[in-house]
Formats: sequence, structure tokens, C-alpha cells
Amino acid sequence: MLDSIVISKQDKQNMYSHVENFCTGFMTWWAEAEKFPIPSYYVNVNKIVISGMGGSGQAGTIAKDLLAKTSSVPVELVKDYHLPNYIDKNTLVIAISYSGDTEETLSTFIEAYEKKCKLFAITTGGKLEGLAKKYKALTFLHNYKSQPRAALHVHLAVLLNVLKKLGHINISNEDVDSIAEVAEEIKTKWSINIPVGSNEAKQMAEKVQNKIPIIIGDGVLCGVAARIKSHLNENAKVPSYYETLPEMNHNSLVGSEYPPMASESLYLILLDSNYTEENNKTRMMLTEQLYKDRRFGVTRMLFESKNELQEIIKAISFGDYISYYLAILNKVDPTSVDIIADFKQKLSK
Repeated sequence: MLDSIVISKQDKQNMYSHVENFCTGFMTWWAEAEKFPIPSYYVNVNKIVISGMGGSGQAGTIAKDLLAKTSSVPVELVKDYHLPNYIDKNTLVIAISYSGDTEETLSTFIEAYEKKCKLFAITTGGKLEGLAKKYKALTFLHNYKSQPRAALHVHLAVLLNVLKKLGHINISNEDVDSIAEVAEEIKTKWSINIPVGSNEAKQMAEKVQNKIPIIIGDGVLCGVAARIKSHLNENAKVPSYYETLPEMNHNSLVGSEYPPMASESLYLILLDSNYTEENNKTRMMLTEQLYKDRRFGVTRMLFESKNELQEIIKAISFGDYISYYLAILNKVDPTSVDIIADFKQKLSK
């Protein structure tokens, strides 16, 4: 079935184009962000808070893994209505909302203004643009047309570029240029025209069909695990969950004995990072073997890469392709998220 996909029949809004162009899109928006000026007084902050929900918030989740290694200031993610009480004028609050109308993110942006924080907004417009203008906040407006989750390459490129300019992340232009190699590699491995027999992404989609995928992240791929989980939810319309190492070795390992059908219902995808603790490398291999011994379906992925950014981009793309192909197998529209729109409408009442 996956070798005879007719995109127009099921993928009416062409989600595939966003999946296919993730790498080149990242490079394009990085170049746009390079032109974006940052006021010098934004450099002097001692705390960073990134606020964003759903697909818009994924860039912050992924960036935090890189920030943990390089930033000299604490970094907090907020996926709720309120900011931590410790924020002040020395805090940089970055609000990311594709639509600009995400109520939780707007709430945090208002709080940040009231506490005199330094403000930065990434959005296509909406109420967030209006507040940013009112507050005279630093704002990156973009016009990428998609579902919020499909604009990750925009949000991630802009966020990482700004954090690089502020001195919190070490990413060189050479690192970004190397993404071009990744784009070419992906076309020859996971694209729609590559048959199942040679396509790991299509094979993985078949393995997890009628299963509950559990994504396990390691090192800089912890945030990517969360991204893949949510893409499986929204594109393929399946329950999916994520775990991180080493934390899961202290609890979830035990929770694999019952019910007996667990080994038949769950499928584990382990994202093994090249840039992690040696102990975690051992943990990843032992975790894989333990679940195999308990007869769970398990695949461990290790993405060849020259740097951490390459590894992250590759892993995100792999997950995007899996979620797309699984949507095709499940005979659902990979773009539609009607249930979320309906839920928001009920909330507004």
C-alpha cells in the first residue's frame, strides 16, 4: 500500500510537502533569522523562559536539550497559563504561537510584560502580534502556511538563531550548511518514491500499525521524542507516548510486566544519540535488550551525523515520515485535527 500512495486522494492539504521540505525549509528560515536584528540589551539576561503549546511549543522543547549543554543561564519551558514566580526584568521570555491566539501563551506574555521581562514573540500574527506591538516587544513575524506542528522548521530555526546571537547556543553556519547533506540523504532513504524494502520510515510505519508507539529519547533527542509522539498523535491519529533516559530506567522498566497483552500492544522506538553520556549509551542497549527479552516490539535508531544539529534534524524528519506513512496506512487525513478545533470551541463557551 505504501508503495502506491496517491497523495491527492487522502492527503488533501498536502502534509507530505511539509514533511519532505523540512530540512531545506530549516535552512531557508535560518537565513531569514540571520537578518533579524537583536537589541544589545537582550544579551544581559540571567534567565530564559520559553512559552508555547502544542506544535508551536515543540521548538522550545527541542532547543532546551541544546541549551542544557551550552547556556550559562537557567532555561525553563512553560506549557500552561502562568510563568514561574521568579521571573523579573532580567528574564527573557520567548512566546511562540503560530496563530498568535493561543490563550495559554497570551496569558504568559501578559504576565511577562507586567513583570517587566524582556519579551520576544514568534508568530504569524493574531493577538500575540497585537500585544507585541503594544508592548514594543521584539517580534519575528512569518507567513508560513501550515498547521502549527508543520511549521516546526520555522520556529526552531528562528529560535536557535536568536539564542545563538545571544550567546546561549553554539551553532555555526557550517553546522547549518551541513543540513543540505541531510536533505539529500533523506531523499534517497525515506521519500515517498523509495519502496518499502529500502525505506526504513515505511517499514517502521508498518511495524507500529495497530500498536501504541512509545518513543524513548536520549541526550539531545529527548525533545525530539516528544515531537515524534505528538506527530503520531496528530498526523496518524494514534495514541503514542514518550519517555527519556535515564529516567525511565528508574520506573517504566518495572511497568512492563502487566497486563499480559502489553507486549502485543506496545512498540518501542529508541532514539539513541551519538552525543550523550557513555552510561546512557549502555543504558540504551540494555533497555533495548530487556524489552526484547520480554517480547516487546523494539527498534533502536542511531542517526549518523557530523554534529548535534544534524542528528536532531535527521531524527525529526524520520519521525515526520513515520507519522505520515502511518496516517496513510490508517486511511486518515494527516493534516486534519478536527477534534482539537472542536475542543477549543467548547472551551470558548
